[in-house]
Amino acid sequence: MYFALAATLAAVWTWQVLDLRASRNEHREEHRGIGVALLGATEGPALRECRGGYYDPESLQATLEQTRADLGIAQVELRVSGGETLAEAGAPVDGSRFSKPFLPPRPRGRGPGAHGRGGLGPGTVSLPDGELELSIELQDTILERKLAADTRRFLVTATALTLALAAFAFFWRLRDRSLRLTAHLEASRERVRGLEYLGRIGAGLAHETRNPLGVVRGHAQRMHEKAGSEEDVRRGAAAIVEETDRTLARLDEFLMLSRPAPLRSVPLDLHALLTELAELLDPDLAAKNASLEVRGRSVSVMADRDQARRLFLNLLLNSVQAVEEGGEIVAEISQDERGGTRVRIIDDGPGVPAEIRDSLFEPYVTRRAGGTGLGLALAKQVTGAHNWTLRYDPRGQDRGTIMTVEMGPS
Repeated sequence: MYFALAATLAAVWTWQVLDLRASRNEHREEHRGIGVALLGATEGPALRECRGGYYDPESLQATLEQTRADLGIAQVELRVSGGETLAEAGAPVDGSRFSKPFLPPRPRGRGPGAHGRGGLGPGTVSLPDGELELSIELQDTILERKLAADTRRFLVTATALTLALAAFAFFWRLRDRSLRLTAHLEASRERVRGLEYLGRIGAGLAHETRNPLGVVRGHAQRMHEKAGSEEDVRRGAAAIVEETDRTLARLDEFLMLSRPAPLRSVPLDLHALLTELAELLDPDLAAKNASLEVRGRSVSVMADRDQARRLFLNLLLNSVQAVEEGGEIVAEISQDERGGTRVRIIDDGPGVPAEIRDSLFEPYVTRRAGGTGLGLALAKQVTGAHNWTLRYDPRGQDRGTIMTVEMGPS
């Protein structure tokens, strides 16, 4: 970010320097054009004073004085190139000088006896031989004012843009610091929520473990106190095994919530996975005469296969348990224009009661008798670990559920 600001600052100053240079050249060129035009305007009166190879020094001097005053020129001078001055008006200044060859018409075959002085006045003298030069000098006051204005504009604009970039960098840094502080506070809140979450899990763990252990103890005590028939012993042992398995399953779920396994991402075909799970749930579907259809084409995503399998098995199993006789479930796979993938599990069951929708993905929140409320909590954890999102949407008409898993582009 700071490199980009430095590059932008360098570009701004380069742009302003080039703009200053272009503006100065434009004003100098404008000044030169004015000088050339004034020099041309001075040439006409001087030519009128130098006719036929003669001129009157006093008249030429007066004409140059008048022309200088009329045109606002600091000095006008007519002289032999590299030699004497024939006439000049005004005094030299520290300004801009413009000159050009002065070519008055001369008579052919000119010589002392070739032409008389005719009707020329008594003060008239011959123009000297050699090349003549007419020059003027202009004050640079206006040009200097324009150049100074260019410099001021350059400094003001460049400084303003620099300050604007500095302010932007300052506020960007403040924003960045604010975001970091916000993230830190959010992380702290997440840690607090995590501790509260683990507290609830621990309380549930004690409850979910105590009850099965009480059942196991009762069966074992009964078997110890009364040695009944072999069938009674077998039934008691089977009950102990069943309750022990149930307890171990609950412990596994609690361990997954409190200490999620690291991801081992591999390419995963969602259509194949959902089809496999649909076949696994065939007995449960047949018991309700319900149907499960997988729609959409094969889409491959990077995911941990075991965790993704657990996620979709929980969602599908919830729908199977929710639908009634002859119910319908659809697992729909689609992609958006950005390459993201969406999986929707849609059922026509009774839907989720409004009073538990806000806490649906928290542990021990369930709408089903005998449920632990851990399935959706685990599903939420799996989607979070994959940077996916999981949300609930009511299907409408007070019935049905849509569980949506959204995945970014792979």
